[in-house]
Amino acid sequence: YLLKEARKEAHVLALIFKNHCEELLNRVVTKRITAYQRYKQKHVITYSNAFWSSGIISILRNWVADNMRISAEDLAALNLPLLPF
Repeated sequence: YLLKEARKEAHVLALIFKNHCEELLNRVVTKRITAYQRYKQKHVITYSNAFWSSGIISILRNWVADNMRISAEDLAALNLPLLPF
């Protein structure tokens, strides 16, 4: 799901990476992960979310830089832990 949605917004992601606005994207991703993990202890969530958010953004940055030549389905099939659930 994440990769399909990212492909739809490839132009936005490319602008974010080109303009070095990854910190803003990181805040958005972290906020979404935090909302998804509400049931866990807050101090553990902070470190976990920072890790996953950075990983997700790194994958998206590299995928966009590669002009998304790999399909979302093929990238997802690599079983990368895009989300820890």
